[in-house]
Amino acid sequence: MIEVKVPSVGESISEVQIGQWFKAEGDWVAADENLVDLETEKASVQVPAPESGFVRNIRKQNEEFAMVDDVICEIEPAEQPAGGSQPGGNDGSSSAAAGKETEEQPQTAGAEPRIMPAARRIMEERGLQPAEVKATGPGGRILKEDALAAANRATSALAASKGGAAQLQAPASSTLSSTVTSDSGDGPSRMEEVKPLSMIRRTIAARLVEAQQTAALLTTFNEVNMQPIMSLRKKYRD
Repeated sequence: MIEVKVPSVGESISEVQIGQWFKAEGDWVAADENLVDLETEKASVQVPAPESGFVRNIRKQNEEFAMVDDVICEIEPAEQPAGGSQPGGNDGSSSAAAGKETEEQPQTAGAEPRIMPAARRIMEERGLQPAEVKATGPGGRILKEDALAAANRATSALAASKGGAAQLQAPASSTLSSTVTSDSGDGPSRMEEVKPLSMIRRTIAARLVEAQQTAALLTTFNEVNMQPIMSLRKKYRD
């Protein structure tokens, strides 16, 4: 196994946030292909795969934090299987059969499609079933955007059935919570999503607070005797 670690992305940066995994656990990735997107307090960095193989043991999920040199996943070196199959047989025919089952899984009746971790979390909190979500990811995967779109459609349908006065509250979560509210009985509902601040936004917030606390504040008072002007105005007003 080849360990994939968080690279050093700057002298002053010691912590990063997992932005998005481009590959799921068990997927095959080519050497130098972007594996994961990391967000720092200054910019986003893509980490390429050090070698071709299968992604194993993803230890940090989307929006979680990691330190520089932390192991975030492992790569099992392997050649690209024919038809994108997964290792699971002793000969080529077994691998091809496994690959065929993997490719046809999203279309097989009664089989659950591949759901990305962020999308699964949203679906569990909103009470969505895989059949209610339209998958747009590669290989029939359900992405986070797909889950949010399905949640919006469900919210709009519920609001329309109740005359726009629906109010939904999702279960509490330490990492993600959402509520749907309506300003008035006739107004459209809006969705609020609470999520951890990204590294860049945390840095911006810290700098704004620091600037407010350390900036030189100066207030100037100018006193003017307006009596001569008022006298002239009164004299020549007519």
